[in-house]
Amino acid sequence: MSATNTIIQPPPPTNLVATDGDYTNGVQLSWSYSGSETILRWDIYRYSLGQAPTFFHSSFSTSFTFLDTSASPTSVYLYAVSAYSYFNGESTLSNEDIGWVTHSTIGTAANDVILGNDIADKIYGYAGNDQLYGMGGNDYIDGGDGFDTAYYKSFLKDASIVRQPDGSYIIATPLDGTDTLVSVEKFQFADLAITVTMKAEAAKLPIATVNSLIELYVAYFIRTPDATGLAYWIDKAAAGEILTDISKEFYNAGVQYSNLTGYSATMSNTDFIKLVYTNVLDRTGATAPPDADVAYWNKQITTGATTKEGLIQTMLAAAHTFANDPTWGWVPQLLNNKVTVGYQAAVTDGLDYNSPTDAITQGMAIAHAVTPTDTSVAVALIGVGANIHL
Repeated sequence: MSATNTIIQPPPPTNLVATDGDYTNGVQLSWSYSGSETILRWDIYRYSLGQAPTFFHSSFSTSFTFLDTSASPTSVYLYAVSAYSYFNGESTLSNEDIGWVTHSTIGTAANDVILGNDIADKIYGYAGNDQLYGMGGNDYIDGGDGFDTAYYKSFLKDASIVRQPDGSYIIATPLDGTDTLVSVEKFQFADLAITVTMKAEAAKLPIATVNSLIELYVAYFIRTPDATGLAYWIDKAAAGEILTDISKEFYNAGVQYSNLTGYSATMSNTDFIKLVYTNVLDRTGATAPPDADVAYWNKQITTGATTKEGLIQTMLAAAHTFANDPTWGWVPQLLNNKVTVGYQAAVTDGLDYNSPTDAITQGMAIAHAVTPTDTSVAVALIGVGANIHL
């Protein structure tokens, strides 16, 4: 009488882990195995989310690892592994795990537009002023040389930005994943942008000169500056252009946006002077200038003693002489507060807008919210919250 041999199925592998975009050359699988049988091979199953497990490859390695070098950088996979014993057959499947390969994109020395995908990317801009789109996934983005911009589908208010000790940034958004950014100078969101180089940009000039440029924004546009615009004027001043010439360019721009600023090429000297008192000194209604003062400045312009842009510079300088004055001390305090808020918006926060019109209208709203005694409402309107750490 012969005994019946019972075939005992080998136990399944356990603790399967597939890498999540850790490698550019494939997805690394690793697992554990507690059985005592001699394993002939490991059968690898690879399939898409929502599909049944599909046999993919047999590995005859004695190690508990497998590198899937055929994984597409545009796909996400589910993996499972079974153990096959020569005598006892195939085990059931291990646990499932999701894995994907990192998509790596390299730019050139030119100005590149580089697109990632919805899984983890490694993007290298190298030289040039690059436009970098990580899209979804947790990406590593290195802009390299030049002035580089990373683009996000999310709004700034929904994003978290944290500067790291090494100067890189971690940006987390609901639509674009959590990215590590190195040597990227600007972060463009759906509504606003942050330029992180503005503190270094402002350091090109004495702080008093930077503040004078911000005062021109207040005087001509009744608004706080945007980072890109202020950087432009800082560079011009750093290259040697004097404030008087810059003021003239501001005047020309103010006329160009007449519907927003109130300045026009055809307005009378009297109307211009009254508007300067309003924009520069916030003197309207009961504090509007008397007719004698308006007549005085009209004569100065008419005789050529000063120009329209020269009058604005004179008004700005004169305003500061009334500090602590019992009647007019609020005027320089208001101007100083607007400059302080403008500096925070453009330099400290590096705030940029999606269009020149947005820069003017939103900057005007911020400036109008400033009072001689309070800046908190205006600061809140800047839109850079406690989740932004630059």
